[in-house]
Parts: sequence; C-alpha cells; structure tokens
Amino acid sequence: MPATGSTRTVTRWSWCDAARSFASALAVATSVACVTTTSTAYLPTPGQPRLSVDDARDEVDALLRTECPRLVQAGKPSQEARVTVDVGPTGDVARARLTTSTGDEQIDKIFGGVAARLHFLPPEPGALEGPTAPGHLRMGYSCSANAAVVTIQLL
Repeated sequence: MPATGSTRTVTRWSWCDAARSFASALAVATSVACVTTTSTAYLPTPGQPRLSVDDARDEVDALLRTECPRLVQAGKPSQEARVTVDVGPTGDVARARLTTSTGDEQIDKIFGGVAARLHFLPPEPGALEGPTAPGHLRMGYSCSANAAVVTIQLL
C-alpha cells in the first residue's frame, strides 16, 4: 500500500494583506457580536374604548391583582417600565413602545397594551412635527401577598 503524506507550505502575507484580513474578521465579529434589540409596538385595538390615565391605572390594577402572587413568588414584587407613546392630533395614542422593560413579559404586555389605549388632551396646534407627537410615561407596580399598587406617571 503506498504511503500518503502531507507537505506543509507557507504563504507570506504582506502587512497590508494581514491588516485587511484582520479588518474583515473584526467586521464580521463585530456584526455578530452586535445584537440588535427587538422592539415591540403596541397598537390600540379598534373598537376598544380609550382610557384616561386614571382609567388606565384602574385597568392595570385589576389585571395586576391576578399576577401579584406569581410576581411575589418570583422575587419581583415591584418593578417599573418606561414607555414611549405616539400621540395623534386628537389626543389618542397611535402606538406605544416599552423603552425599558419590567423584566416580566406578561406585565410588559399589560403595560404596553394599556398604554396604547390612552387618550390625552390633543397636542397644541403646531406641536406636531409629523403625524404624531412623542410622549413618555413611567409605569410601575408594587405587589404584596394581598395588595397591588399601580403608578402611571407622565414624564
């Protein structure tokens, strides 16, 4: 049986070739390492009534009471989220986005869904730079074994 073998070869790279290869590898590594975050937009459901801030607080409070035992057991008795809303010319929120999560997917959905149904006073004439004006909210909760508190603050 004939013997098989291998021969090592060396190819010289100039500094320029090495730099280009390094730059390419760095670009690939950077694009792989740069994880983009996914942003979820919450849109109002057609036909659902719009909510004042007080009504929204009451609605989140009712939904939160069912979540509090789970949140307390999970060690998340209180958290807050930051929400950006796009307010249309009539004062209705056209879209809501969580810019900072509570760390709990279910509570984030509740906050985002309720924020999308908010209604504010219409923006001042000329305040809109486009079809909507941005607004910012802080939404938070605090739970105990038998109580729930919700806060909604306009920033």
